[in-house]
Amino acid sequence: MATHALKTTMKLIDDKIKMVSQVSGKPDITTDYFPPLGTGDGYTPLELTLISLSTCLSTTLLTILRHGMKKEVKALSATAEGVQREEMPRILTDMRVAIDIDAEDLTREEVDAALKRTEQVCPVWNMLREGLDIDVSYQLNQRS
Repeated sequence: MATHALKTTMKLIDDKIKMVSQVSGKPDITTDYFPPLGTGDGYTPLELTLISLSTCLSTTLLTILRHGMKKEVKALSATAEGVQREEMPRILTDMRVAIDIDAEDLTREEVDAALKRTEQVCPVWNMLREGLDIDVSYQLNQRS
């Protein structure tokens, strides 16, 4: 089976734990942590995990709806929330993604089918679901 290698670099940029991460040819991402460990000036790794899940899930869903099902999706947005446990390590135990879809020619049954397929092929969802509960919901707005 063919593989595709991904590469990032990261370096410390202050006297606390603020770091900048890079992927060749793309904008930098600054990570940090809350005071007193950090200054709070960047994303936390868990915030980036929420962003990764919601964007991967949304991108996959949108591709299935637009290209696989030939539907015209006018707008799509998502909100992701995570619950951290109190004890260390403070991992996420639950994640919720709420998706808002604007489309005029789309039914709930079609979105349900597309979400089922999305769950099968979204790489971030597949990696994360082994360790935590992921709940995905959506609101379908039929607008022309």
